Parts: sequence; structure tokens; C-alpha cells
Amino acid sequence: MRELDSAMGDYTQAIEIDPNNAQAFNNRGLAWKLKGELDKAIEDFTRAIELNPSFADAYYNRGQAYHAKLELDRAIEDYSQAVKLYPDFANAYYFRGLLHFIKEEHKKAVVDYSRAIDLNSNLVKECYDHPLYRGISYYAKKNLDQAIKEFSRAIELKPRLAITYNRRGLAWYYKDDFERAIEDYTRAIELEPDEPEFYFNRALAWEDKGEIDKAIDDYNTIIRLDPNYVEAYNNRGLIYYYKGEYDKAIEDFTHTIELLPKYVFAYHFRGLTWRKKGELDKAIADLTHAIALDPEDETIYNSRGLIWEEKGEHARALKDFTRALELNPKFEEAATNLNRITKKWVNKI
Repeated sequence: MRELDSAMGDYTQAIEIDPNNAQAFNNRGLAWKLKGELDKAIEDFTRAIELNPSFADAYYNRGQAYHAKLELDRAIEDYSQAVKLYPDFANAYYFRGLLHFIKEEHKKAVVDYSRAIDLNSNLVKECYDHPLYRGISYYAKKNLDQAIKEFSRAIELKPRLAITYNRRGLAWYYKDDFERAIEDYTRAIELEPDEPEFYFNRALAWEDKGEIDKAIDDYNTIIRLDPNYVEAYNNRGLIYYYKGEYDKAIEDFTHTIELLPKYVFAYHFRGLTWRKKGELDKAIADLTHAIALDPEDETIYNSRGLIWEEKGEHARALKDFTRALELNPKFEEAATNLNRITKKWVNKI
């Protein structure tokens, strides 16, 4: 306690010397918090924030003080501001998730807890002893069997919590047990029929099972629920591409690009789709744009090289195939294409 009082004296002196020293106010606030003087701690954290509105630690520390006072909404607000200022603030996600859990806002809690574990797996503590969150921890560590056991226990405790079925479905999915994954996603949808994420996960499972039309149905539902769900347009466009429904594919890739103008994949596959329709100039334009966005992707150069070859522009094709191999010397398709175009070029000469 003497050391704490001595530290507080030092911080107070620093504040007297420089009343605009945000760090000193923050540090003295921590000392007040350790002494159990939460209101005084909050006062100092607030002053630190006034002096430095970008001080993520001060928001987090004030959130901790509100948390200790059981002023949960204020604590959540401060944790939220902390992660807004510092998106990799693992502890802030963790404790915000804990408060969401206490408030039975389980969907928000799962998102925060998952993010916290991604940033720092050591944050899994015994004090957060609930099978749903243990399951998330095991899932993050890729221990899928144990994750499934924990999610199943969580379902026994709360059988109408949709997020738990969704999480168990993900674990089944990554074990390649698509049937059980679909069963869990379907149960999650029954409990929360307006949640696009559940349909998206089920659509992926339908695709892996080869039930493409059912996947399309789920993507259609997602887009009805959320017209800005980029991945649904993109994935449905890819299905239409492989089904040979090129006009629908172009429409979906175009929607994807409108929502996410720098999405390289959508430009690449819209270009490939234009090629299938015989619109080679449009294909070149899309692939050139894709290369501008990601000049290190060898597959796009290879795709554009094939179209240059189709247009009879062998020099340009040669250049693109060469660049693809420079980026990835083990790219066999590009090597085959380069060999073929080289022979054509020699014969032409």
C-alpha cells in the first residue's frame, strides 16, 4: 500500500507540473482503482480521455472501473470505444464479451469472445467457465471433437440458443461431416430465421455436398434478408459460372463489385465469364483491372494470356504467361501455355 501511495504522489506531482499530462491522469486512475476508489479512478480516466480522445487504454481502464461498479452499459460503451481506437485490443473484446454474456446477449458475446481468442488464446480463463465459450476456445485451437462436446453440453443447458447450433455446425463442417453440419445450421435457422449467417454457412455445406440448387436457394434467402451481403452474390455468381448460366453470373459478380469495388476475385471471374460469352474485350478489361488491384496474382496473368492468345495477340499472351511463371515458377498450366505460345510465335516468325 505504501508503494501505491508513493506512486500516487508521483502521479499527482506530474499532474501539478503538467496539468495536460493524460498519461499521468490515467496512471493515477489505475492507482485509485487498485485502492478501490472507483469514482476517483473514473474521474481521472475521464480527464485523461478529455486531454487525449484517442487514448484507447484510458477508455478500457474506465470501462474496467464501470465494470467493477456493475454499470454494465457504460462499461460496454468504453470497451467499444477502446476497440474502435485499437482494433486488436484483445482484453477489451474479452471483457465486452463477458458483459454481453452476463446480459444474455449471446450472439454479441460469441463474436467478442471469438475475436479475443483470435488475438490472444491465453485469454481463456476458468472464470469464464461456460461450455459455449469453452467450445469456442477448442474450436479456435482446431480441437474440433472437444469443441463439439462442449457445444453439445451448451445445447443441453440452453436448447433454444441458435448461435450454439451454428457453432457446432461449423465444427462438423470442418470435420467434413456436411450432413450433421446442415442439421445444425437448419436448427439454428428454425430458431432465428432472419439471420443471414446461418443460411450462408448452410449454403457452403450444400455446395460441398454437391447440392447446388439448395445452395442457390440459401443464397437467394440471404440476399432477400440482406441485399448488401457481398459473399452471397459472389458465391452465387461462381455457382452460375460453373452451371454455364453466364448472364446470371455476370449480374452477381457485378453486384459484388458494386458493393466491394476492390474485390479482385469478382473482377477475375467476371472476366472469365465475359470470355465464355465471347466478349473478349470486356474480359481483358476486367482482368486488367484485377491485375491493377493485385499485381502479384499469377493466375490472373495466365487467364489474360489465354484471352490474348484467343484474340491472336501472341506477343501479349507470351508476356502474360512469362509474368505468371516469374511470380510462380511451379505454375504448370502457365508453363504449358508459355511453351505452346512460344512455338506459335516461332512458327509465325
